Order: sequence, then C-alpha cells, then structure tokens
Amino acid sequence: MVDILKVLKEFEKPGSIPIVREDDFDLWQTLGEDLIQDETPKASNESGTREYFEERKKYRDFYKNLSVPAPIDLWGKKKFYGRVDTNGNVMVPIPESTILLTNDVEQTQYRVFDFVAAAFREFQTYYKLSKMRGLVLEDKNPRLANIQPYRGWDNPLDRYLMHVDDLEEGFVNRILLQRNNKS
Repeated sequence: MVDILKVLKEFEKPGSIPIVREDDFDLWQTLGEDLIQDETPKASNESGTREYFEERKKYRDFYKNLSVPAPIDLWGKKKFYGRVDTNGNVMVPIPESTILLTNDVEQTQYRVFDFVAAAFREFQTYYKLSKMRGLVLEDKNPRLANIQPYRGWDNPLDRYLMHVDDLEEGFVNRILLQRNNKS
C-alpha cells in the first residue's frame, strides 16, 4: 500500500521527480525532467499509424534504460498474454471475485476488482489531501469537487449474450419475417 503522506512530502521538494528505484536516481537526474517528458510516449487512439508505431518503439526503448523489469510487450509476441490460457481458452475473471464500489453522489454501484477498489480509494484520499492543501483547482469541472467512480467492470459473457440476442432478434425480424411476408 502506498504511503500517501510520504508521496506528498516527496512532491514538496523543489524540482523533485517521482523515482522508480534509488538505482535510477542518477539516470533521472542526468536525463532531467524536460528530456523525460520528451521521451515519454504520447500516442493515443487518434494517432496515425506511423506515429503509433514510433511511440510504441519509444515506449519499449524508454524502459531499456531503467533498471526496472521490462514491461510485457502486449503489442507483439505476447498480445494474448493474460487473455488466453496455454490451451488457447479465453480467460474470463469470475464475477464473484469482484467487489462493489459505490458512487455516493449518484447512489450507484459498480463492480470492480479488489486491487482497483484499493487503488481508487488511495487516489481519493490523495486527492482529498491535495484539495485541503490547496493544490487542486475545482472551478472548471464540478466532478473534481468530489471524486467518485463512474464506471466499473463489464462482464464480457453478459455482453456476448446480449450481442447474440441482438443477432437473433435481427435475424428473425429482418430476414425470416421478410421472407414470410413475401410468400
């Protein structure tokens, strides 16, 4: 669990940069914050193919310079990592392994995994502390006044069954009924 007060103290230091490990401190100092910002990948869904490729390469190369474990390449050889088992069967989390996270403002609940709920609650605490210290401006977005969950995990099996029902309904209504009307 992250010690939020320790993180806040770290950000109080002028010019501080979040450090991955102490071994990397010299690298972070050498690179400097501006260079790190330039080297951080910035591709998005709106990026073109070339930019997307270049940013992925930059992402992969960026971590080679750090003494941290390399991220798993989910774009290349291991694109099915965590999605299928060794027999090729799709892996789906058990819905009962999720917990409910409540939006206190709208009185709605969302299913999430325990680690997601823990991270979200830590973020809420961090955010509240930042607000109390005057580090957050809430003027432009009312949702920033009270951070709440607005989305959770969707069971892919339920979504698949809804899709199959839609296909079946479309098939019956559009094809079979039209054929019967023509006869």
